[in-house]
Amino acid sequence: VAPEADKKIKTLLEELRVTQRLVDQGRVEREQFLNAAKAGKAEIDALREIIFQADRDGVLTYLNLTWRRATQFGIEESVGRRLEEFVVEEDRAKINRLLASLPSIVADLAPIASIEVRMLTAESGTRLALLSAQPLADVDGRVTGVVGTFEDITEKRAAEIRLREQLRFNQELIETIPMPIALRKRTGEY
Repeated sequence: VAPEADKKIKTLLEELRVTQRLVDQGRVEREQFLNAAKAGKAEIDALREIIFQADRDGVLTYLNLTWRRATQFGIEESVGRRLEEFVVEEDRAKINRLLASLPSIVADLAPIASIEVRMLTAESGTRLALLSAQPLADVDGRVTGVVGTFEDITEKRAAEIRLREQLRFNQELIETIPMPIALRKRTGEY
């Protein structure tokens, strides 16, 4: 999960757990709890990353509002569908391998899993995304689902490609110039 989103999610979840305990103990009114939950949801919806939750079969159970902005798919039409339906066909195997690896991630206390996938948009386009996910497990360590983020890296990847091309061009240019090039500092030194 992207560091900024991961930190916010963990903080919000902890705040909601504490508030739920206080509600259960009768020390906080249910209305206060619901207000805290709404405030947390508003913060999650304001993130740039898509936050998602899916069951262990990869069926989406939650999406923040960024989903709609990034993919143009409605949240209501997306929840209940498999996560793999929203990536290009060639990348679906990556999603399935990720879901299959979740039990070992829990068992090994492995780090969060991350993969690059090409997400589909409602306008028949694609966006390159870094999918970061971690399993959700019950008290016995059985995987019950997955929570994670999609970070749109389309522009970042395009900039990296342009930079590599520019560096390659500069190198070829320097290698083909017949006269040597000398660089002089502002102090006059070579």
